[in-house]
Amino acid sequence: MQQKIYRITALLLIAVFIVTAVPAAGLLSDDSTADTSFTITDTTGKEFTFDGSSDHIAVFGYACTLTVLDCGGADKIVATDKHGAESISDHYDDELTFTTLATATATNADVLYTWFLQAVEDGSFAFDDTIIFSTYSSSVQTGGLRDRLMEAGFTHVLFYGTMPKYDDLIQCVTDIANVVGDGYDCVKQMKYVEDAVSSTVVDNVTEKQDAIFIWYSKVNGWGAGNTGSLAVSLMTISGANNIGYDSTSDSSIIYDKARIQQLLGDHTDAVIFLDDAYIRTYGGSLQGFIDDVLGGDSGDFQIVIMDRTWNNYDPESADGVWEMAAALYPDLFTGSTPVYSGESDNDNTMIYAAVAGIAVVAVAVGLVYWYKTKH
Repeated sequence: MQQKIYRITALLLIAVFIVTAVPAAGLLSDDSTADTSFTITDTTGKEFTFDGSSDHIAVFGYACTLTVLDCGGADKIVATDKHGAESISDHYDDELTFTTLATATATNADVLYTWFLQAVEDGSFAFDDTIIFSTYSSSVQTGGLRDRLMEAGFTHVLFYGTMPKYDDLIQCVTDIANVVGDGYDCVKQMKYVEDAVSSTVVDNVTEKQDAIFIWYSKVNGWGAGNTGSLAVSLMTISGANNIGYDSTSDSSIIYDKARIQQLLGDHTDAVIFLDDAYIRTYGGSLQGFIDDVLGGDSGDFQIVIMDRTWNNYDPESADGVWEMAAALYPDLFTGSTPVYSGESDNDNTMIYAAVAGIAVVAVAVGLVYWYKTKH
């Protein structure tokens, strides 16, 4: 009987280490993938297995390049396109050496394919290094550039296209952090801001502020954010009542200037979130928008020109969540975006583990004591 009690006690003590060690491992998992294998599934659903972080990265697009920079991977960038080069110029002060490539359009596929093969031949890139495409969907069409590169031997050719939810973006940033082997605080910051804004809205807002996201296309003209887009997801987290939503339409943007004017006529206190591409890409201006859509009079509308990094695939979209919430509820959200400081108030994993460990030890001691009192 004595031996049985000792065996039970030993098993319980082993359980202490299991109960307390597993949560600890879970807490460290986000920060320890640089030298361990991991799997990434990109927005096309294609799965890639990595033995560890990448030594060299070729990244396309303004936002994905910014994400690599924010994650601490500047020195790993071997090549990028003109949009990525612009992102580096806008956000990185130190001088970097990289090759500026053509954008990943169908017409540039042959040029890019040749460059990558030549880069492997001259030793500046390897078949198991990482290529990150974004936005230009032709690169991932059947028989397109990605297929050709993978047939040639490249093993990690990721693509990040449409991400309709902020949580999708968090996953994208997590993936790129894994590729870089650093930058996990970017992910924590994104979650931290989302939680801070959402909880404040839930606790304090009984009637949501009307708002609308307005986008301009050279082909389609003025459109309003409906559903299934990152901008609308940011609005939802920020606590907006999206007056541009139409339950009968699945379109992410509904292009109809007259409809926008009608909506704004019915909701004269709405906050207008104007995508900056109208100004940055098409040469428009705030006054041009007021003249064209609002008939020359901005009235009582608060018009917020969204920063390029907000409605985009990068960690700084968290700033967009905060700034949009501040525009909607200025009494609740003041100052600059709060910064994740290391621990969340709700992160009680280790506390729970410690309590469980104490409970197991208590049971073990109790069994020993019971045995001694009976003998």
